[in-house]
Amino acid sequence: MEALMPYAAVKLAETPATSEFRLRDSLRHILPDSPLRILLVEDDFSDIMLTEIALDATHVDYELHTLGNGADVIPYLRGQRKYQGEPNPDILMLDLSLPSKDGFEILAELSINAERYRNLPIIILTGDTHCAFLKTSYDLNIAEYLTKPCTSEKIERAIIAINKHKK
Repeated sequence: MEALMPYAAVKLAETPATSEFRLRDSLRHILPDSPLRILLVEDDFSDIMLTEIALDATHVDYELHTLGNGADVIPYLRGQRKYQGEPNPDILMLDLSLPSKDGFEILAELSINAERYRNLPIIILTGDTHCAFLKTSYDLNIAEYLTKPCTSEKIERAIIAINKHKK
């Protein structure tokens, strides 16, 4: 008969299921009791739907506000025009390829008022896998960049990274 190893010495294999459980368990402890307000700036309907499906799969309580045009981001964040009274987002998820004003222009405009937007975590959405430079290119709180399509695991990891950055 094989001797039993002490519990501390047993190492569980990291499987997608145990990894997913650990992420969700971590999320439970860091999220506020109220819904997480997310402003998603994305012009592609299929990417919006895939992001929403991924958000649903995280089991995070959230309110999703979407904008399909880059020109609407700053007025939304300032509560101007038709966005007066809209809640301030907890997270900005920003696509880089947008009509009217692209994500780079929005980041540049936000960085001009960096003091005002420094506490707004930004998740960059892109199809480009070489955007890590963005984290240090602007004087903003760029918490993470995600390559599309978004998955629940990518979003969960981004939320955890945002929380670690807050501390």
